[in-house]
Amino acid sequence: FYKVTDKQATLRAIELTQKEGIIVGFSTGAVLDILLTNSNKFKTNDTVVLICHDDGAKYLSKIFNSEWVANLPTI
Repeated sequence: FYKVTDKQATLRAIELTQKEGIIVGFSTGAVLDILLTNSNKFKTNDTVVLICHDDGAKYLSKIFNSEWVANLPTI
């Protein structure tokens, strides 16, 4: 098990949207954070699959609202 804060998940979801144009939700942001944080554990020939199992449409007023994100606590 890995612990990911709401802020970490949010920032990764925003990053994916900005870099790849894929709008995702908190769950995908959390999985992406775990993947990138642990990327040094993978070998060159390893295959990694990230399934984006949620979209960000229902989070437009949260994840993609800079005021809301600025008020997220850091834990």
